[in-house]
Amino acid sequence: DLIHLSNRFGYSIAPNTTDGFQANELVAVGAPGADIGMPVGSCILYQRNNGSEGNWTSTVRLVPSDAEMGALFGASAALSWPYVAVGAPGHGPDDRGKVYVFEDPMNAITDRSIGSAGLRVFPVPTSDELHVDCSFASSFQGTYTVVDLSGKSARSGTVNAKTFTLDVAGLAPGSYVLQITEEGTVFRQRFMIAR
Repeated sequence: DLIHLSNRFGYSIAPNTTDGFQANELVAVGAPGADIGMPVGSCILYQRNNGSEGNWTSTVRLVPSDAEMGALFGASAALSWPYVAVGAPGHGPDDRGKVYVFEDPMNAITDRSIGSAGLRVFPVPTSDELHVDCSFASSFQGTYTVVDLSGKSARSGTVNAKTFTLDVAGLAPGSYVLQITEEGTVFRQRFMIAR
């Protein structure tokens, strides 16, 4: 066991430091090892929304592109719109850590379900199987595509049930996006494979 972190939401926090994109209306919150009790961190962008509870709404969840740095991702964050830098300190004698830079992260996968209804994937992270719940329809016939962060299709097929399980055992550890297409509408959800 290389790393053991408990839930550390709020370990780092960074307000927007530029005049772009509604100055100071964004804040990045780091959460190393915080995702559902698993040792995979994230950085969540919140946008001011006076109509929501607490006046802030989560908009985007950023995750590392490589699973081996997952636990410490989010230990530090910097936000200067349109860039978000997220730090993952090293953990071992030969590991010097990494800094991930996201450009215009609002074009990333949103933290909430896309569209008026939901697409849910679990567990996240996963190792061999990804369970998918397409609650946006009572019955479902469509296609799915698993896309890696370079935009390359890693797996695709047809689906005729609103809940199903994908075998992802053959895919390399890292971050992916699941795209579900039904009647021309595309629903997306990010997930991670960690082993």
